[in-house]
Amino acid sequence: MKPVTEVTYLSVYYLSFIRYLIYNGIVVWQVSKRNDVKLVLYTGEQWTPKRDVFEAVLHSNQGFQYASQAYNTR
Repeated sequence: MKPVTEVTYLSVYYLSFIRYLIYNGIVVWQVSKRNDVKLVLYTGEQWTPKRDVFEAVLHSNQGFQYASQAYNTR
């Protein structure tokens, strides 16, 4: 399975989610009024205990959240 993640702007909220490309299903999601690193960190924290993520490669866009040191050291 190829997990992918991104942040989408919805009117006044930001939606961060992780989905699997193989069946296009969202497995975890988080909503926030702020588009910050905490949003994507919380989304990842929801995903890791629920899935076998050892050796998983999480694909993302090149947003500032995913390029941050806090995100990449987790």
